[in-house]
Amino acid sequence: MQTMLDQLRELQALDSRIDTERVRIVTIEASVRDRSDYAAAQRRHAEAVQPLRQYEATQKDLELKLGTARRQQADVEQKLYSGKVGSPRELDDLQKRSADLGRQITGGDEELYTLMEQLEEATREAAEAEATLKQVVAERRTYETDLIAERKVLAASVKQATADRDQLRSRFDAAALRQYDRLRSTRDGVAVAEVKQRICLGCRVTLTAAYEQRLRHGDALVTCQSCGRILYLSK
Repeated sequence: MQTMLDQLRELQALDSRIDTERVRIVTIEASVRDRSDYAAAQRRHAEAVQPLRQYEATQKDLELKLGTARRQQADVEQKLYSGKVGSPRELDDLQKRSADLGRQITGGDEELYTLMEQLEEATREAAEAEATLKQVVAERRTYETDLIAERKVLAASVKQATADRDQLRSRFDAAALRQYDRLRSTRDGVAVAEVKQRICLGCRVTLTAAYEQRLRHGDALVTCQSCGRILYLSK
Protein backbone atom coordinates (compact mmCIF):
# COMPACT_ATOMS: atom_id res chain seq x y z
CA MET A 1 0.00 0.00 0.00
CA GLN A 2 1.31 3.41 -0.93
CA THR A 3 2.21 5.80 1.85
CA MET A 4 1.36 9.50 1.74
CA LEU A 5 4.97 10.22 0.78
CA ASP A 6 4.83 7.72 -2.08
CA GLN A 7 1.67 9.35 -3.39
CA LEU A 8 3.21 12.81 -3.13
CA ARG A 9 6.27 11.62 -5.04
CA GLU A 10 4.01 10.21 -7.72
CA LEU A 11 2.04 13.45 -7.84
CA GLN A 12 5.25 15.45 -8.15
CA ALA A 13 6.47 13.19 -10.96
CA LEU A 14 3.23 13.70 -12.88
CA ASP A 15 3.24 17.46 -12.36
CA SER A 16 6.90 17.74 -13.40
CA ARG A 17 6.20 15.68 -16.50
CA ILE A 18 3.21 17.84 -17.38
CA ASP A 19 5.26 21.01 -16.84
CA THR A 20 8.14 19.75 -19.00
CA GLU A 21 5.88 18.58 -21.81
CA ARG A 22 3.86 21.82 -21.79
CA VAL A 23 7.06 23.84 -22.05
CA ARG A 24 8.14 21.67 -24.97
CA ILE A 25 4.77 22.19 -26.68
CA VAL A 26 5.16 25.97 -26.34
CA THR A 27 8.69 25.71 -27.76
CA ILE A 28 7.44 23.61 -30.68
CA GLU A 29 4.66 26.08 -31.46
CA ALA A 30 7.14 28.96 -31.40
CA SER A 31 9.48 27.04 -33.70
CA VAL A 32 6.67 26.31 -36.16
CA ARG A 33 5.70 29.98 -36.23
CA ASP A 34 9.30 31.14 -36.62
CA ARG A 35 10.10 30.97 -40.31
CA SER A 36 12.99 33.41 -40.23
CA ASP A 37 15.30 30.93 -41.98
CA TYR A 38 12.81 30.57 -44.83
CA ALA A 39 12.28 34.34 -45.02
CA ALA A 40 16.04 34.91 -45.10
CA ALA A 41 16.48 32.39 -47.93
CA GLN A 42 13.63 34.04 -49.85
CA ARG A 43 15.22 37.44 -49.36
CA ARG A 44 18.64 36.21 -50.54
CA HIS A 45 17.02 34.65 -53.60
CA ALA A 46 15.14 37.87 -54.45
CA GLU A 47 18.35 39.89 -54.00
CA ALA A 48 20.21 37.49 -56.30
CA VAL A 49 17.50 37.47 -58.98
CA GLN A 50 17.13 41.27 -59.15
CA PRO A 51 20.53 42.02 -60.78
CA LEU A 52 20.07 39.03 -63.08
CA ARG A 53 16.80 40.48 -64.40
CA GLN A 54 18.48 43.88 -64.82
CA TYR A 55 21.38 42.36 -66.75
CA GLU A 56 18.96 40.41 -68.96
CA ALA A 57 16.98 43.56 -69.71
CA THR A 58 20.19 45.48 -70.47
CA GLN A 59 21.39 42.66 -72.72
CA LYS A 60 18.13 42.72 -74.65
CA ASP A 61 18.31 46.50 -75.16
CA LEU A 62 21.96 46.37 -76.18
CA GLU A 63 21.39 43.53 -78.66
CA LEU A 64 18.51 45.49 -80.19
CA LYS A 65 20.73 48.59 -80.56
CA LEU A 66 23.55 46.52 -82.05
CA GLY A 67 21.15 44.85 -84.45
CA THR A 68 19.88 48.25 -85.58
CA ALA A 69 23.42 49.60 -85.96
CA ARG A 70 24.51 46.59 -88.02
CA ARG A 71 21.51 46.90 -90.33
CA GLN A 72 22.18 50.61 -90.75
CA GLN A 73 25.86 49.94 -91.46
CA ALA A 74 24.92 47.28 -94.00
CA ASP A 75 22.58 49.76 -95.74
CA VAL A 76 25.28 52.46 -95.78
CA GLU A 77 27.91 50.10 -97.15
CA GLN A 78 25.51 48.85 -99.80
CA LYS A 79 25.07 52.44 -100.98
CA LEU A 80 28.82 53.05 -100.81
CA TYR A 81 29.68 50.10 -103.02
CA SER A 82 26.65 50.21 -105.27
CA GLY A 83 28.33 52.65 -107.66
CA LYS A 84 25.25 54.82 -107.65
CA VAL A 85 26.70 57.56 -105.44
CA GLY A 86 28.14 60.21 -107.69
CA SER A 87 28.55 63.16 -105.35
CA PRO A 88 31.89 63.30 -103.52
CA ARG A 89 30.20 65.01 -100.60
CA GLU A 90 27.54 62.31 -100.34
CA LEU A 91 30.24 59.67 -100.62
CA ASP A 92 32.21 61.31 -97.80
CA ASP A 93 29.10 61.50 -95.62
CA LEU A 94 28.39 57.83 -96.19
CA GLN A 95 31.97 56.88 -95.28
CA LYS A 96 31.80 58.92 -92.08
CA ARG A 97 28.45 57.39 -91.25
CA SER A 98 29.82 53.90 -91.81
CA ALA A 99 32.85 54.63 -89.61
CA ASP A 100 30.63 56.05 -86.87
CA LEU A 101 28.37 53.01 -86.97
CA GLY A 102 31.45 50.76 -86.87
CA ARG A 103 32.67 52.48 -83.71
CA GLN A 104 29.21 52.10 -82.19
CA ILE A 105 29.20 48.41 -83.04
CA THR A 106 32.72 47.84 -81.69
CA GLY A 107 31.88 49.65 -78.45
CA GLY A 108 28.59 47.80 -78.17
CA ASP A 109 30.30 44.44 -78.71
CA GLU A 110 32.80 45.24 -75.93
CA GLU A 111 29.99 46.34 -73.63
CA LEU A 112 28.05 43.19 -74.49
CA TYR A 113 31.06 41.01 -73.73
CA THR A 114 31.45 42.61 -70.29
CA LEU A 115 27.74 42.32 -69.74
CA MET A 116 27.77 38.63 -70.61
CA GLU A 117 30.45 38.02 -67.98
CA GLN A 118 28.33 39.86 -65.40
CA LEU A 119 25.27 37.95 -66.54
CA GLU A 120 27.07 34.64 -66.17
CA GLU A 121 28.11 35.47 -62.62
CA ALA A 122 24.63 36.73 -61.73
CA THR A 123 23.09 33.57 -63.19
CA ARG A 124 25.39 31.42 -61.08
CA GLU A 125 24.56 33.38 -57.90
CA ALA A 126 20.82 33.25 -58.63
CA ALA A 127 21.01 29.50 -59.25
CA GLU A 128 22.85 28.99 -55.96
CA ALA A 129 20.29 31.13 -54.10
CA GLU A 130 17.44 29.19 -55.70
CA ALA A 131 19.03 25.87 -54.76
CA THR A 132 19.49 27.09 -51.19
CA LEU A 133 15.87 28.25 -51.05
CA LYS A 134 14.63 24.88 -52.31
CA GLN A 135 16.79 23.10 -49.73
CA VAL A 136 15.49 25.34 -46.93
CA VAL A 137 11.89 24.75 -48.06
CA ALA A 138 12.41 20.96 -48.13
CA GLU A 139 14.18 20.91 -44.77
CA ARG A 140 11.58 23.22 -43.27
CA ARG A 141 8.75 20.97 -44.47
CA THR A 142 10.37 17.92 -42.87
CA TYR A 143 11.21 19.89 -39.72
CA GLU A 144 7.66 21.18 -39.30
CA THR A 145 6.18 17.76 -40.00
CA ASP A 146 8.37 16.24 -37.27
CA LEU A 147 7.53 19.03 -34.83
CA ILE A 148 3.80 18.78 -35.45
CA ALA A 149 3.95 15.01 -34.96
CA GLU A 150 5.89 15.48 -31.72
CA ARG A 151 3.40 18.10 -30.53
CA LYS A 152 0.54 15.67 -31.17
CA VAL A 153 2.24 12.96 -29.09
CA LEU A 154 3.02 15.44 -26.30
CA ALA A 155 -0.54 16.79 -26.25
CA ALA A 156 -1.88 13.25 -25.82
CA SER A 157 0.69 12.58 -23.10
CA VAL A 158 -0.22 15.77 -21.23
CA LYS A 159 -3.90 14.90 -21.46
CA GLN A 160 -3.32 11.42 -20.01
CA ALA A 161 -0.93 12.67 -17.32
CA THR A 162 -3.39 15.40 -16.33
CA ALA A 163 -6.16 12.82 -15.96
CA ASP A 164 -3.86 10.60 -13.87
CA ARG A 165 -2.81 13.58 -11.80
CA ASP A 166 -6.38 14.69 -11.15
CA GLN A 167 -7.36 11.17 -10.12
CA LEU A 168 -4.38 10.98 -7.76
CA ARG A 169 -5.18 14.38 -6.23
CA SER A 170 -8.64 13.12 -5.32
CA ARG A 171 -7.04 10.73 -2.83
CA PHE A 172 -5.44 13.49 -0.75
CA ASP A 173 -7.02 15.48 2.03
CA ALA A 174 -7.36 19.23 1.58
CA ALA A 175 -4.56 20.10 4.01
CA ALA A 176 -1.99 17.92 2.22
CA LEU A 177 -2.94 19.41 -1.16
CA ARG A 178 -2.69 22.96 0.19
CA GLN A 179 0.81 22.27 1.48
CA TYR A 180 1.84 20.62 -1.78
CA ASP A 181 0.33 23.34 -4.00
CA ARG A 182 1.86 26.12 -1.89
CA LEU A 183 5.31 24.56 -2.23
CA ARG A 184 4.80 24.02 -5.97
CA SER A 185 3.89 27.67 -6.44
CA THR A 186 6.80 29.03 -4.39
CA ARG A 187 9.55 26.52 -5.21
CA ASP A 188 9.71 26.55 -9.01
CA GLY A 189 7.18 23.75 -9.36
CA VAL A 190 9.09 21.30 -7.13
CA ALA A 191 7.33 20.49 -3.85
CA VAL A 192 8.93 17.09 -3.24
CA ALA A 193 12.71 16.74 -3.31
CA GLU A 194 15.10 13.82 -3.06
CA VAL A 195 17.79 13.64 -0.42
CA LYS A 196 21.08 12.11 -1.47
CA GLN A 197 24.12 11.91 0.82
CA ARG A 198 22.23 14.17 3.30
CA ILE A 199 21.88 16.89 0.65
CA CYS A 200 18.47 18.25 -0.31
CA LEU A 201 18.53 18.21 -4.11
CA GLY A 202 15.90 20.93 -4.16
CA CYS A 203 18.08 23.64 -2.60
CA ARG A 204 21.49 21.85 -2.26
CA VAL A 205 21.64 22.44 1.50
CA THR A 206 23.24 19.74 3.68
CA LEU A 207 20.83 18.36 6.26
CA THR A 208 21.63 17.33 9.78
CA ALA A 209 22.01 13.71 10.82
CA ALA A 210 18.81 14.05 12.85
CA TYR A 211 16.90 14.91 9.68
CA GLU A 212 18.30 11.86 7.96
CA GLN A 213 17.22 9.67 10.87
CA ARG A 214 13.73 11.11 10.77
CA LEU A 215 13.57 10.34 7.06
CA ARG A 216 14.72 6.77 7.61
CA HIS A 217 12.50 5.87 10.49
CA GLY A 218 9.68 8.39 10.82
CA ASP A 219 6.20 8.00 9.42
CA ALA A 220 5.39 11.72 9.31
CA LEU A 221 6.30 13.92 6.38
CA VAL A 222 9.67 15.63 6.75
CA THR A 223 10.35 19.00 5.18
CA CYS A 224 13.69 20.62 4.39
CA GLN A 225 15.04 22.92 7.10
CA SER A 226 16.05 25.39 4.39
CA CYS A 227 13.58 25.37 1.48
CA GLY A 228 10.59 23.67 3.13
CA ARG A 229 10.20 21.04 0.41
CA ILE A 230 8.84 17.63 1.34
CA LEU A 231 11.81 15.24 1.46
CA TYR A 232 12.41 11.60 0.61
CA LEU A 233 15.50 9.45 0.70
CA SER A 234 16.96 8.00 -2.45
CA LYS A 235 17.08 4.22 -2.55
